[in-house]
Amino acid sequence: MGSAIKSLIVLVLLFSGALWLARRSVFTTPGDRLTLDALKTPVFVILALAFLAHNFWLYVAFGVCAVWRVKDKINAALILAAVMFCVPLYNKVVFLPGGDGTILSVSLQYAVIWLLFHKVASGNDVNADGEGKYIRSSTDVFLLSWVAYQMVFLLGASTLTHTIKTAIMEMTQSYCLYFIVSRAIAARSDLVLMVKVFAFQCLALAIVGVTESVRHWLLYTPTEAVLSISKVAIANYLERDSLGLLRSLATAGHPIILGAILGVGVLFWIGLQDDEKSSRTWVRISLVVMVFGLLSTFSRGPWLATIAGYAVFVMASKDILKQLMRFMVAIGIIAGLLVTVPGGEKIIDMLPFVGQSESGSVDYRSLLLKICLYLFWENPWFGSTDYMSEPIMQSLVQGQGIIDMVNTYLSIAMSGGFVGLSIYLCIFLSALIPLGRELRKTNDKIHRAIFAAMVCFMITLATVSSINSLPLLCWMLLGLVKASTWVIQKEAKVV
Repeated sequence: MGSAIKSLIVLVLLFSGALWLARRSVFTTPGDRLTLDALKTPVFVILALAFLAHNFWLYVAFGVCAVWRVKDKINAALILAAVMFCVPLYNKVVFLPGGDGTILSVSLQYAVIWLLFHKVASGNDVNADGEGKYIRSSTDVFLLSWVAYQMVFLLGASTLTHTIKTAIMEMTQSYCLYFIVSRAIAARSDLVLMVKVFAFQCLALAIVGVTESVRHWLLYTPTEAVLSISKVAIANYLERDSLGLLRSLATAGHPIILGAILGVGVLFWIGLQDDEKSSRTWVRISLVVMVFGLLSTFSRGPWLATIAGYAVFVMASKDILKQLMRFMVAIGIIAGLLVTVPGGEKIIDMLPFVGQSESGSVDYRSLLLKICLYLFWENPWFGSTDYMSEPIMQSLVQGQGIIDMVNTYLSIAMSGGFVGLSIYLCIFLSALIPLGRELRKTNDKIHRAIFAAMVCFMITLATVSSINSLPLLCWMLLGLVKASTWVIQKEAKVV
């Protein structure tokens, strides 16, 4: 109990610091600050419940009540951006008699999604323009097809109850989440505010990440005992003895997933630099904090993905020469700091293609790819649901007793074949390509930042499995990409 109270006090102080910084950087107008003040209540209530509830169901019930109180005052998409990542994604299974005994996995995040989906689907906050409410674009079709494709193959390999449970979970964290964000954002003002709220959440996680890394203290760990949640211990895996630091987790459950969230956050803060309602000085200070938070994960995949995302952000600009110079200056500053600051050479040694540190991870990924490609050609079109049980795959079992796929695309190709991987990729491409075309009509940095963030995330998917809170980030970001496209199209019609 003492450790939980101590962690909660520190987290409240860190989130309050992020709130203070966000108010001075991007929430500068009275209207924006009223929105932020309304959202901070469910954030701090949910944070406190995770450490004090001592019962998972009380934690979920009172957390949903905190959201219920603001759901009619605040846009549903903004509520998601504020609360999805303020606590870890903890699940509990509801047991029913018969079959395999399980029917549904419940978490606070899922309960909030169900609540807000009902609100948006019932007609409030819907950006539909008289078109189909549930299926409005090819992205919707591909996403629903992806869920259906998974369920068809799972039904042949598992029980009906397990398939129903998985279908509900998949629909919740994919289509329902995507639906809320894409439909609730009806104008540019909503879109910008959504980016600002998510940027605030990322700023808080960055501050938490830096604190965890420097202090060797995983702040959210006591919640597992408070809520009776069993998690796999990975403390030894997080140690960076050569640096005297710890890989940060915050609420993500894995350093690479935290890196994916913060990489998106870095690009959003870059997009907010020239916003007319933002303070450029404070935005840049926040951006520096975000970069340190990203570095605290010591995850090379998200590092490179963020740089690639920034390059896309620059290339999508109409004044490309000016932005390219900024890109070169930024890279030069980062390289100079790594060379001059103490410990910088150790970070350089971790970089792929440059350093020699963590070669074991590279070797494991190479071996995984080689073995999976060998097995893939045995079932290339539709994959295999039991490929993990193959004897050759068992040679990849790690010390934690698991086979870490470390590549979402590879995992999908193995279980779904060419067909499954094609459907999955078409989900993203059907959203990115239209937005890329619409970017020619505008030089708005917010739209460019959203486009670049999606590219950054897709690159990161090649370095991590789709676990923990990664799907929440994935489908929320996809909804934001669709909403961005529709906002540009709506503005073009008005003009």
